[in-house]
Amino acid sequence: MSHLNYRKLQKIKEDFRKCEDEGLTMEQFIKIMLIHLPESRDKVGLVKNLIELFRQIDVNNDETLEWDEFTGHIIELGMVRKDRTFIDAIKTYFTSEIRDDEKHDTEIENMFYIDKLKHLLVMERDSKRFKVYDSRTGKYLQNVPKSDGAQF
Repeated sequence: MSHLNYRKLQKIKEDFRKCEDEGLTMEQFIKIMLIHLPESRDKVGLVKNLIELFRQIDVNNDETLEWDEFTGHIIELGMVRKDRTFIDAIKTYFTSEIRDDEKHDTEIENMFYIDKLKHLLVMERDSKRFKVYDSRTGKYLQNVPKSDGAQF
């Protein structure tokens, strides 16, 4: 089974850059990934998982995927490690029923989970406010403006 090592990641990056103007469409993303992932007996299942992976990574719902979004996501999940394979991570991927339907002005830069309140704080790049969500339902609760002197 092939690992998603740095050489493989570099090849994926090259293919990403060839197609990327405003980001890859879902179709472009799937084509690129199928080239670089090992052959699968369940190609339909793999494509379904790649579709769900694309949707999870595309947090701003612009229906495109930029290289930074992709690499940030796989690094966060620990997929670029010698002891885990990318294909196994995709096989065990399950989509959440929770969808963020809120419009974001820029990409999400940070998210913080407040366990005591079961809330998720979402901070967008260069924003002077943050959004609060109920982490159990994904429901948007409120916008909190930055107060004078506060740093995000």
